[in-house]
Amino acid sequence: MKINFNKKTIFAVLAVIILIVVFTKISNKNASPEAEETTVKTVATMIIGEDLATQGSIKTEGSVKADSNVSLISMQSATVKNINFEVGDTVFAGQNLISMSENAILTSLLNAQTDYSNKQNNLEIVKTSTDQDIKSSEINFRNAKEALELSKIQLKSAQDNYDNGIIQIEKGKADLKNNAVITYNNNLSALFDILDQIDYIIKEDGEEQIAGIENVLAVKNRQSLTETKSSYRTTRTCYDTLAAKQISAENIQSEINESISCLQKAKIAIDNLIIALENTISSQDFSEATLNSQISKFNQLRLSVLGTEANTKSTEQALENIEINAKADKDRLDNALALAKNQLAQTEIAYESAELSLEKTKSLKEQQIVSAQIAKDSSLGQLNLARERAGDLYIQSPINGVVTKKSVQLGEEVSPGKVLGEVSQLGLVKIIVNLSSDEIYRIALGDLVKIEKEHEGTVVNIAPAADPLTKKVRIEIAYDNTNSDLIAETFVDVEFPKKKLETQEEGTFYIPLSSVTITQNGNYVFLNEDGKAKKQEVSIGRIDDALVEISSGLSNGMELIIEGNKLVENGDLIKTE
Repeated sequence: MKINFNKKTIFAVLAVIILIVVFTKISNKNASPEAEETTVKTVATMIIGEDLATQGSIKTEGSVKADSNVSLISMQSATVKNINFEVGDTVFAGQNLISMSENAILTSLLNAQTDYSNKQNNLEIVKTSTDQDIKSSEINFRNAKEALELSKIQLKSAQDNYDNGIIQIEKGKADLKNNAVITYNNNLSALFDILDQIDYIIKEDGEEQIAGIENVLAVKNRQSLTETKSSYRTTRTCYDTLAAKQISAENIQSEINESISCLQKAKIAIDNLIIALENTISSQDFSEATLNSQISKFNQLRLSVLGTEANTKSTEQALENIEINAKADKDRLDNALALAKNQLAQTEIAYESAELSLEKTKSLKEQQIVSAQIAKDSSLGQLNLARERAGDLYIQSPINGVVTKKSVQLGEEVSPGKVLGEVSQLGLVKIIVNLSSDEIYRIALGDLVKIEKEHEGTVVNIAPAADPLTKKVRIEIAYDNTNSDLIAETFVDVEFPKKKLETQEEGTFYIPLSSVTITQNGNYVFLNEDGKAKKQEVSIGRIDDALVEISSGLSNGMELIIEGNKLVENGDLIKTE
């Protein structure tokens, strides 16, 4: 099929296309540039691998010390074997500069060492031999002393036991009587309760009676009820007699038996009541279960009375034997105290004898040791003298400075007092600074240091250990004071540049701590990747001031956002300053 287009149709289509293009251009032209700018955030960045670890400094205060120069002087006649310096060399205090040799001095040192070793061995032999002589005396004395101390402890213990025992005897007697009074009163309470329970069945004195029992109680044997009431009255009379008495610790011994008698009467009354209950029949108002319950109850009460009676008899027996037992206890205390006193007297005699024997043996030992010690000390004095002479064969620099004179040759024979060289501090002063241990690792020998902001010195000495009191490390800074810029014995401001921090592993970097976001769920930074912020998780290591070590997550060449990172999110459009 063939389609034909006329000119009007073609012109209409072209007009529509032109209108669409014009409208699109106008819309793009009128779009707000501010809206576009609000979606692009400005940040500052750095390229990973730049040396940020050198940023920062340590500021402190130091004291200025004057310069000096010292001659190197031979103290012995000897031959020069080694010379470890030349004029112009920089040396440090304690540095070995010259080594010398002298056979006579070395031979004398060897002989002194041998003699001292012999004297020391002889002293030990004397000590060992005399130790054997007094060893048995010391053992005897120690045993005697321990026995004496033990006897004193035993006597004190016996005396304390005696004193406490007498108190306890009297207290025991008082307690027993007081407990007997309590038992007596408890018996009264028990008797009152027994009488009350019996009366609740038979209604002899009281107004109340267990419901439904009145017409059936002991109907099978009325005599049992009569006997119950009779024994009840007997027990009641006994109880009233007991209750009327004024019982105390002084009269309890004579009255305790009466309470036993009342308990026995109460048991008879309970027995008669149980017989009466066994001759009781159940009824509509008094059930068989209630009857059996009452019989069981009074059987239990009977057992309780028997137990109370037995305990009261035991208390009565104790009261009867109270004085006999107290005398027996006191006799035992008297015997134990007398035995301890006799034992102490015997151990005191044995101790004094062992002490005299030990002192005599020690006196003999001390005389022999003193003689051997004198010989050893004399030998040690000769050894120290030989060591001092041998030590003089090594010439060390007494100060930090520059060698300004050399007046000795290798192999030269020198005599005492000869000047071998000179170490000087030409126009130098030292600034003494003390730094904490966590700062010292950022400083190295040879570092240039700012002094009073406008002068520059050099670190020439770092103490190998911190001061035990201040826990700080001494630093010495040399400064060319030719122009008299600094005054000795004054304080100046000092600023140390921090040396580069060495990362712990290859592939780790130092970056600004402020560029890292640290959370409980992890740590991350933002990178600039093709004009967009990219969130990158990282692992952190050591933190030093404003820098942090990144152990993983970054690599050389990455562009890290270091400012504005707190305002961007993953995927945000960004531009750099």
